Amino acid sequence: MKCLKVVFCTLFAVLIFSGNSFAGVKSLAVTVNQKDRTVTFFYPDEKNGVSVLLKTVPSSGVEGRTPFLKITPDGKFVYVVEGTKTGNIEIFDMKAMSFVKSLVLTSANIPVGIRKILFSTDGKTIIVSHHEGISLFDAATFAEKFLFTRKAMGVNSIQDIVLVDGSLYAATGEGKDLLLVNIAAGTFSKIAEADKKAILTLVAISPDKSTAFALHKNKNSFSVFDLKNKVSKKAVSFSGRHGNLISKGIVAEGNKIFIITDLTNALNVVAFKDSSYNQVDLSSDEIALGKKPYDIKLTAAGLGGANKNLLIPLRNSDEVVVVDTATNGIINETVTGKGPVSIDIQPPSGSPDIFLYDLMITKRYYAALGSAPQADTIVTLKNIGTGDVPPFKISWMSDAKIEKELTFGTLKPGQIVKVFARVTWGNKIITVSADRENKIAEADETNNSLSKKITMDGSTGIPVN
Repeated sequence: MKCLKVVFCTLFAVLIFSGNSFAGVKSLAVTVNQKDRTVTFFYPDEKNGVSVLLKTVPSSGVEGRTPFLKITPDGKFVYVVEGTKTGNIEIFDMKAMSFVKSLVLTSANIPVGIRKILFSTDGKTIIVSHHEGISLFDAATFAEKFLFTRKAMGVNSIQDIVLVDGSLYAATGEGKDLLLVNIAAGTFSKIAEADKKAILTLVAISPDKSTAFALHKNKNSFSVFDLKNKVSKKAVSFSGRHGNLISKGIVAEGNKIFIITDLTNALNVVAFKDSSYNQVDLSSDEIALGKKPYDIKLTAAGLGGANKNLLIPLRNSDEVVVVDTATNGIINETVTGKGPVSIDIQPPSGSPDIFLYDLMITKRYYAALGSAPQADTIVTLKNIGTGDVPPFKISWMSDAKIEKELTFGTLKPGQIVKVFARVTWGNKIITVSADRENKIAEADETNNSLSKKITMDGSTGIPVN
């Protein structure tokens, strides 16, 4: 197996910033070393077999803590979080490859121990989970805009947060609940409670956004949640070593769930026979990786292929493994240095990004006298990316069935369009999705759908949004 050697060998976490393939296309990577606390910019290049070091700058993280990285949605800055016990962050400029500033995020004037950091799609809000709950910070001023406290949510802790289409999902650990947090309205609701014996840790959302998967602490199992009906469907076990498992990562792609824990030194793959994630395929795999896999992320597009792939840092093996999600096979191993433990991926510059930001349900309509009534819908889309969106499908769905599907032409960067369609009349939830099958590699794959409940006025028959 061909390994990529990095010229500089004290790296720690990787974020792919531009380019869509290791094969012949250079991709700027950013790493930070846990031991000497440096941030390194380099090009990993499979074609030549040698990664090219560009620049290394110091970072002032605390030795012994496990830092992690996150880049802003526009790809201009890298946020280096010192560790889970403080709110210390260092910001680095991607283009200049230089340090910009340090900051401390505080909640109610108390420094927070950051467990996870996310950004809203427009990059204006920083979303942080910490020991006090979930905070929303203004990305321009770094002032706290809102705090969801653990007490207000009725939970002991927030173990993980995932942002999909503007909806924030939170796993509550010992609370066994999966919560839905509305960051715009400042409200939250309970989706469902897992099995009584489960303690939820990390969460992944299915590609069609219908299902959530939450790993269990100290067990080789996870809960499956139906997000539409707000129920916990089942608990699924995966192969691997039992014992004090510490969840390190979970992602969903196609009909497969990919899981890593820190004791197995393997990638566990659980496949489902149907798209509703009900029937588990008993041919699920356990793939040997290396020592101490610490994180797992999907690429926006395949590295040198059409499939999405996985990047998995191995802390004690000093490398990043690339895995093909279609075959479950290891594509290559990139030697990155000592102790990579966190990874994030940014799509190439010039990527399109379809953003659905408004859905209107207007009046009732009769196609002909005596025919069943229909409801008029108008959905507003914008290409917020920097590349053209090729022709794609827009789907109107209710009750998991497609009511209408249209093919739309090329969408230029910045172009806004309104698309009209009529759907069947009645009390229901309508979901409109662009590129529902994820055939287009986009800068953000999580902002392609909107849902709205149609509630009919009993006297007039007019839909009320």
